[in-house]
Amino acid sequence: AARGAATVAAEDVWYERTYGTGRGNATASEMDVWEPAFARTLRDLRGFLPPNVPAADAARVWAQWVRFRRLPKPVRLFLASTDRAGRFIPSLLWLVPSKKQKTEAGEDPGKTAAADSPPLNRALDAISVLGIAASAPLIITGASNVPLSATLYLLHLSLSSVGGPFYSYGWESLLSEVGAVATLALVPLWHGTTTVSGTAVYALRWLSFRLMLGAGLIKFRAGDRGWRDGSAMEQFFETQPVPGPLSARMHAAPKWWHLAETYVNHVVELLLPWLLLLPAPRSWRIRAALVQVAFQGALILGGNFAFLNWLTVLPMLFSLDDAALGMGAGSAVSSSVEAYALRSV
Repeated sequence: AARGAATVAAEDVWYERTYGTGRGNATASEMDVWEPAFARTLRDLRGFLPPNVPAADAARVWAQWVRFRRLPKPVRLFLASTDRAGRFIPSLLWLVPSKKQKTEAGEDPGKTAAADSPPLNRALDAISVLGIAASAPLIITGASNVPLSATLYLLHLSLSSVGGPFYSYGWESLLSEVGAVATLALVPLWHGTTTVSGTAVYALRWLSFRLMLGAGLIKFRAGDRGWRDGSAMEQFFETQPVPGPLSARMHAAPKWWHLAETYVNHVVELLLPWLLLLPAPRSWRIRAALVQVAFQGALILGGNFAFLNWLTVLPMLFSLDDAALGMGAGSAVSSSVEAYALRSV
């Protein structure tokens, strides 16, 4: 919070020095005269800019004017809530009042820190309890709406943004992104049903593409020779985060099988994702999606990556259609994709 306030104060100083001095130390009211308005064209803006600002920079100046002069201060403080590297951290926890820790002579610093931490602890507990309460209707009824999905998205993002190593795994960011798409395009505004647009369908396909292609590329970027020479799967089942009941049997497979597993992994993660996006025959897309779903099923059987693999399957289903799923028009899946199924190619 203190870093955000300092950032806002520095922005105000920079804005005054950059544009105020260009008008001969203009006052705030005088600066409002030349500050650009939203509806003006770049040609109109030129007469409202300081002498030292080229017309080509009008859009940039307008954006700075909106941010530094028209946004409410609480919004600016929130946008200035960054970590030490200057990265924006979206979290409701920035709204929690902080206390400066003071240690008296002879007082245990640990006890002082514990005494000053209840506001943050209560906020963390409140976010967790609200998340459980907000997810209960979804679990019980299997349905959601925009307010409910947006609440869950914001609560999860508030924790995952500041969770450090506890929330640094890929499934946390994937959950946030799927939650954002669900809020914007997959659930009704309040109640009833909604028609899923083609844009939402391709957004989820794009998510599947990025997820699988990134998983394939990181294996080579990490510099592990096992993924290059085909030996990676010989150690995979005994070194993965949490081996599952079948992991020992899979690990005991012959060497040639592990070699095949490694290269099949490269095909699934590096080649097949392109079929989800490129203008290919419908049958290619369907087969690629089914292979991706089967691949996630194999990972579920061979290990335990929490809900990562289950969540990965969700956007992949939008590469299928009702005909491929073999379900009736009244099914839950059909109702969610019927608008697109009729236009599938």
